[in-house]
Amino acid sequence: MRSSNDADELPRDRGINDRVVTREDFIALFADFLDTQHYGDSGHPSGYRNQELHYDSSKAFWTDAIAGTHFDGLRVRLRDFTILEWTPASPGRFYTEDAQKNRERAAHFIQSYGDSYEYLPLGKEYMVLGGVGCLRLGSRMYGSTTVHVLGVSSTGVAHEGIPITLTDEAYSQLIRPLQREGGLVVDALATIRTLPMREWRTWRTQNVPALFAFVEDLEVRREVPRTLVTVSIMFPSGYHASGQNDPLVNLGGYLTRYEKSWSYASFSPSDGQDGLKHSVQWLQEYASRYSHMESPPVFSDFDEHYSHFELPIEFQLADAASGSLDAQRLLAYAGHYGVHISARELRLGATLEVKQMSVFDQRGQHVTYQYNAADDINLHAVNNWAQFTEELRKLETEVVRAQEAHVLPEETAADAEYQLKKASIEAKKPDVHKPAVLEYLGKAKTLLEGAAAAGGLVTAMSKTIEVAQKLF
Repeated sequence: MRSSNDADELPRDRGINDRVVTREDFIALFADFLDTQHYGDSGHPSGYRNQELHYDSSKAFWTDAIAGTHFDGLRVRLRDFTILEWTPASPGRFYTEDAQKNRERAAHFIQSYGDSYEYLPLGKEYMVLGGVGCLRLGSRMYGSTTVHVLGVSSTGVAHEGIPITLTDEAYSQLIRPLQREGGLVVDALATIRTLPMREWRTWRTQNVPALFAFVEDLEVRREVPRTLVTVSIMFPSGYHASGQNDPLVNLGGYLTRYEKSWSYASFSPSDGQDGLKHSVQWLQEYASRYSHMESPPVFSDFDEHYSHFELPIEFQLADAASGSLDAQRLLAYAGHYGVHISARELRLGATLEVKQMSVFDQRGQHVTYQYNAADDINLHAVNNWAQFTEELRKLETEVVRAQEAHVLPEETAADAEYQLKKASIEAKKPDVHKPAVLEYLGKAKTLLEGAAAAGGLVTAMSKTIEVAQKLF
């Protein structure tokens, strides 16, 4: 079995773990995570009968996809591919030029550990940016039927493969031998389907189309001798540059950092459950060592079927599929990284309960909002930017409360909270750019003015802007 810390045959040169996951890398990989909820959203499986391409390698498939050869509805025949329960976390990324360069960079960031060697978190990050990492996903609705998301790979390496969906009937025939053997070699006829366009699509891996293959016909040829799955996690970074702030997230009863580091571990499903268990244990120990935390929260997990970690999980993969992501935490990260997230596109819709935050559809309802936010927010005592950000925090809380009271539509509240979060982040900087603070507050006020019953909030926003104008 391959070692979970990938120490075998590592190069012996050594680099310094001198940075954390960048904003661009974070949001690109998180966009791939968000895409997992949309497998099966693309309608009828039947493809164009007179358009068919044949592939015997994952590389050839993704080379054509990246070149723009593929389109929605294209039929493909896949020969001698290994089917696995696991699918790439960032499908197609492995075959980009940037990914190849990142895997080469990773070789410079190792250190000795015990009687072996391991990648530093920066080396691990470069490997993840090189396309390493897999997910085990559950079932999805595909029109009026249920499909199951798996992966196929010509090499038996899951992160090099292609996401596929199987019907209930095909899945029920395959799953027992697949679990027993870890992988099966198959021939498959499938239709290419693209994932529905979402706002976060512009964040994800550049030049790689977001697609999967709906399998219509499949023939098992033989068992596969070996397979390889790599599972990855983000955890709070232990690296902190001198003179820089170390922003923290304090939600849900535990503390973590916005700044993250990566790790991953590899195992073979052919070895049964022990390989995965060992990888999880190794990842927990690695994250604890490099975060300098006894129980470092994991940003997101990699398995919809089972919960593996004893550590807190900020965003569970299963929650992404069910539309129950922690909305407050999501907004906090969106504010920190300066991105906008539409709750509607994430399926945090009118009938779903989001952790710690109810979501309502107020069409046809007539409600009033009696609480006067201006009385609670102590703006007259603000004399510096630190005090100002504390009052902004109260405003953010009040926006959430107004939305829970049916006064603000869910999307309006999310957008207003985002603008307030941006203002707060700017106000915390050593060299505050006051015009930017005023711009964010002005946008928040405009959003709130659309809700007639939120008069107290609008008044508080007006006073907040006045205070910001007077500060320094």
